[in-house]
Amino acid sequence: MPAVTTLNDRSPALPVSGKAIGLYVVLALGLAWFVTLPIWLIGIDLSPSLPAVKETGEPGSGPMPTEGELFTQSLIAQVCGVVMMFTPGIAAVITLMVSGVKFSRVFPMLGAGRPVRVPGFRPRAAGNWPYVRRLLLGLVATLAVTLLIALVITIATPVWPANGHTLAHQSASALGMPLALFLVMQFAMIPVGAIFNALPSVGEELGWRGYLYPALTQRLGFAWAVVVGGAIWGVWHAPLIMAGYNFGLFGLPGVALMTASCIGLGAWFAYLYGATGSIWVPALAHGLFNAAAGITLLFWPADTAFNGVTASVLGVWSLVVLVPLAAVLVWRVAKEPGRAEKNLENGLQTPGESV
Repeated sequence: MPAVTTLNDRSPALPVSGKAIGLYVVLALGLAWFVTLPIWLIGIDLSPSLPAVKETGEPGSGPMPTEGELFTQSLIAQVCGVVMMFTPGIAAVITLMVSGVKFSRVFPMLGAGRPVRVPGFRPRAAGNWPYVRRLLLGLVATLAVTLLIALVITIATPVWPANGHTLAHQSASALGMPLALFLVMQFAMIPVGAIFNALPSVGEELGWRGYLYPALTQRLGFAWAVVVGGAIWGVWHAPLIMAGYNFGLFGLPGVALMTASCIGLGAWFAYLYGATGSIWVPALAHGLFNAAAGITLLFWPADTAFNGVTASVLGVWSLVVLVPLAAVLVWRVAKEPGRAEKNLENGLQTPGESV
């Protein structure tokens, strides 16, 4: 099998045996449930507020928590969520070390050092500027994908109130500033949020894109890696989704919806990793997507329950964008392996060519 290598093809291959991949999946899923146990033991409701949409699930019953209890629960949930984001990376590190990889080689093999050669993608041009150019293009494209999803949601869901009183209006009024200035500030904060979100996001990307997708690609091909890897990524979210996170669903329907969205979004992040060979690119893109995820909230009616199933950027309407995007990326990558492998067999590099 072809190895995941640096541009000079000197890096050892990732462990891609069924045993190694199975160990990774068990660790990633198991650690996610372990670190989120406090959420389940306390019974924290993670469903969207404003108010929550609960008619499609089975939220916990009992007296309403006090403001102090709500703050404590929110803090616990946020800490558990951030720690959970590091579990895929931890699982990848453990998997590689159990497979005999020296610790000093683990992070370079996962794309955290020099750009690596990702299966299914052509060799890339070396140098700082080609890398920076691909990074910037990837981030701009990620923002465009997010805004396109928001546009589809706005068109498909009648969320704009007749009186124009949206959550953006409400927030701007509470802060005593013009609506236009408030909206400009919200959009300007997206790049800042992307940087702050990139640290926990790299914890995910080291595992999903750094290890799982390349390993699955070598065994199954990129198309099946997108489907299987995205499904595993979606199921990994189950501890939060089944507590109401994102959609206000409290069972398997929420996990199924998250899984479908993760297949499409995972294809995009995997493509960015393959096109750049650096885990920092999908990590920043992941952080940017999370930072921009609240765009649809700005234009939601202030007096209407937020429906995460339809209005979330990972809800049902996101699939209108993410499914075709994944299909195009799979088709695009599928055109490359023959030429790329021929170049590798001949010991050739093709600077300037990238997927």
